[in-house]
Amino acid sequence: KQWYQSRVRDSKVTFKSINLLSRSNIDKIEDLGLKFDYCINLAAETKQGLSKEIYEERVTKLAQNCAQFANDQNVKLYVELSTAQVYGSSGKTSREDAKTNPKYDFETCKLKAEQEV
Repeated sequence: KQWYQSRVRDSKVTFKSINLLSRSNIDKIEDLGLKFDYCINLAAETKQGLSKEIYEERVTKLAQNCAQFANDQNVKLYVELSTAQVYGSSGKTSREDAKTNPKYDFETCKLKAEQEV
């Protein structure tokens, strides 16, 4: 949070960071009456070798919660950051319309998050 704030010096920009895995945290933000024009989800558990259940919670569920928050806020633009790893590792550049081929649980959960939001 501080890194971004030190680089964007504009009174029109407000940075907020919350744990979107918890609906009660989301409710706290909504209770403050803050309105957002943009919602950008850069969060995900990227550590390799974790269980599928952890990735489902910290990637897919987090994306679903973030998208729901953005929808509730009627934001102008919602951005969900994904990963090129959903296309597999052919060694070639992939286009967004290329066939997906995730190899590991993280990539599978990122792809599911993309499809659901």
